[in-house]
Amino acid sequence: MPYEHYVVSINLRKILHYRKVYKKRILNNFMRYTNTQLLSSLLSQGRINANNLEEILDISIKRVRPNIDKIEGMLLGVAIGDSLGNAIELIDPNIRLRRYGFIEDYVSSLGGKRMGLPSDDTQLTFDTVKVILEDGYLNPEKLAKTFFSHEIYGIGISTSEVRDRYLRGMKWYECGVESAGNGALMRISPAILPSLKGDENHLVDAVLDTIITHNDALAIGTSIAFAELFRNLVTSVNEDFLANLPERIFRFVGNRYYKVRIPNANLYELLTREIDKALKRDEDTLTFCERVGSEAYLGETLSCVLFIVKKFREKPQRAILEAVNYTWDSDTIASIVGAIMGAIYGKSAFRKEWIDGLSGRLLINGKDGVIFEMIDEVKSWLSS
Repeated sequence: MPYEHYVVSINLRKILHYRKVYKKRILNNFMRYTNTQLLSSLLSQGRINANNLEEILDISIKRVRPNIDKIEGMLLGVAIGDSLGNAIELIDPNIRLRRYGFIEDYVSSLGGKRMGLPSDDTQLTFDTVKVILEDGYLNPEKLAKTFFSHEIYGIGISTSEVRDRYLRGMKWYECGVESAGNGALMRISPAILPSLKGDENHLVDAVLDTIITHNDALAIGTSIAFAELFRNLVTSVNEDFLANLPERIFRFVGNRYYKVRIPNANLYELLTREIDKALKRDEDTLTFCERVGSEAYLGETLSCVLFIVKKFREKPQRAILEAVNYTWDSDTIASIVGAIMGAIYGKSAFRKEWIDGLSGRLLINGKDGVIFEMIDEVKSWLSS
């Protein structure tokens, strides 16, 4: 065969191959279960430990144009809050204050340079962003694979157990443990993105994201409520944005019991009555978080987040620093507070030195600026 005919033959085979692959991708996307159908199937099999989830299957999701600056702020807030708190988490706040004073910038340093470095909060949040950008929707099977394809820093006990199950070959929807930890809430904010671009149901996506690691009623209810919260914040301005949040969470909890540290109150009463009483007597964050606890259990994380956000609603930078300085699980609580404040105020929620000092890495020794590149991709994707 002459050389030029050989080249044409090779190129033709390539074209036919890629046409076949592309056609298969289109067919797969067309034929895939929607996430709503997937959740409905899992519910019919009794695989999800929460109440009243049928309610979210048929709700009408109105496509609205988000405030792109608020989207950027929400995602940046996760990374900044995480990096501010990550080097000093799980230290008694009183000991931390004596050792460091009131922390206002990144404590970590690398090669003598102070910079914000990631932990699992940032990593799993931006894993979610990555999958959404690649597939155009929240693909839970691919998301589980992505979560456990790399080293995760500061991984909790529940997520560590889930990773072991996944790597042993269990299906993604079988791996989640019945744990009321905060490991799903910390990464839930990007679950709203597909609903802002197309017809996806952000509440369904929040459930599917959550059960990969936390198949627990409180974890699921919290993710649903916060997905609603984040979507509302980036699309509108609602002064009373925390109204009915506890009620929304407990709609999916049913009569399950979740412990609290304070006497004569249950978790619902702590998230409503007790927080309001503490705010009325102008209790400080350190005192409140010492009373109710501020570790990775959702009952404690939620209490601290709601108290701080309500108390410092109009002082976003102060709210983030309160979470960093006065809680045990400082990286996760600060990342959640940071995401909320970013969703309210956009980038103006953060000090310039926090943005400039953020490494933007997803791995400690990885490439700088990856987070910023991904946020730019999200902005372009939503604007197109």
